[in-house]
Amino acid sequence: MSTYPSLFESFLGGLEASLSVLLTLGYGVAAARFGLISPIAMKDASRLCNKLFLPALLFVNVGSQLTGDNLDKYWPVLFWSLFYMLMSVLIGFTTVKLFKVPAWVTIAAAFNNTNSLPLLLVQALTSTNILQSLLSGDETMEAAIDRAKSYFLICSAIKDVLAISLGSKLLNAGKTVDEQRDQQNQVARMQDGPSLQPGDEDRQATENSPLLPVAGLGRMYTWNYDVYDVMNRAYSKLSPAGQATVSVFAALINPASIGAVLAVFIGLTPSLHKVFFSKFEEGGYLRPWLTVSIQNVGNLYTVLQMFVVGGLLNVSLQKTGDNKLRKSAVAITFFVRFILWGVIGIPLIYYLASRTTLLSDDPILWFAMMIMPIGPPAMLLSTVLEVTGAPERDQIAIAKVLAILYSVTPVICITVVAALKAAEAAKLVRGL
Repeated sequence: MSTYPSLFESFLGGLEASLSVLLTLGYGVAAARFGLISPIAMKDASRLCNKLFLPALLFVNVGSQLTGDNLDKYWPVLFWSLFYMLMSVLIGFTTVKLFKVPAWVTIAAAFNNTNSLPLLLVQALTSTNILQSLLSGDETMEAAIDRAKSYFLICSAIKDVLAISLGSKLLNAGKTVDEQRDQQNQVARMQDGPSLQPGDEDRQATENSPLLPVAGLGRMYTWNYDVYDVMNRAYSKLSPAGQATVSVFAALINPASIGAVLAVFIGLTPSLHKVFFSKFEEGGYLRPWLTVSIQNVGNLYTVLQMFVVGGLLNVSLQKTGDNKLRKSAVAITFFVRFILWGVIGIPLIYYLASRTTLLSDDPILWFAMMIMPIGPPAMLLSTVLEVTGAPERDQIAIAKVLAILYSVTPVICITVVAALKAAEAAKLVRGL
């Protein structure tokens, strides 16, 4: 096989990788359909993925890859993620006004799945070997894939912050500031599923009851709600400007962003980076037991989250009601999420990589940035609609839209091939 795979080989590799992602999603749908996993269990698993596994993956992947010497590889990811997401919001808002489609199209067009899907995709691409042509020097495929994952994880953390802070506002432009703030907080708390409520400790124990004392858990959650109540009263005493400032910072605080901040702090602190991520004989005294244990937890995220997404799609489709779905809404969302950003992003990143020095000499970075904006909407959209009190018909409609767009995920292989060939061409121009 040549250094640069043929177009057919690239297309076949991309198609195989995207089909692998679709099959993983399908296994989740089948498990839910045949009752192998309950809706509550799926929501619990989703919450576990987003609140524990994803931060752990962020901490290890980003922290191990990021250093003061290669910081120039990460700031483009930050600016590119902000740019394409905010531009997508503008595009979605404009299409809603022009074509009179439902307001949720704005969010569906703005925020794509930037975590489980691209992570699983690049993991699947490893087995096809089509990314070999983007490796630098004697770099191994494993090292390149780990670096690509760190780029996607940074993008994912930014998406979570923007989606939580902007999602309810985009759907409720006519509501008061206080109502929008309350819904924003609800989205942040509910995006991963329901939590235990005070009084749940009174439920009768069964063989499926938790091993830890439920009464103790109930008291713990009651204490958490008491703390929240105190903080809410303190918040209400602030001036409007103070409340706005607190709301902005509150939107930035979530498990993924905390994991990202810790990863950046440790990655950019040489002594800590050495202790956490270097080999034991080179001073990495925490790596064999602490870092590896966190890595083991983080590695659970990618496949499990995509499996859970499939199960949650099946649950969403069980809703009954008005079955009318506007084809224009599906078409606009598909166009923005799968076509438009491929047409814009790939030539733009190619130009920046081949004609300027704004991007570092890392073809894997160029490839990752090209496919970052591509893919179906994030599952967070369903939570935003539920919390903002959207009509039942809209919730049913978005469930169908998500199912349709996730089912056509294999078309992403076209973007993968285009991005691969563009990155190879830029690499030749740069003389790498």
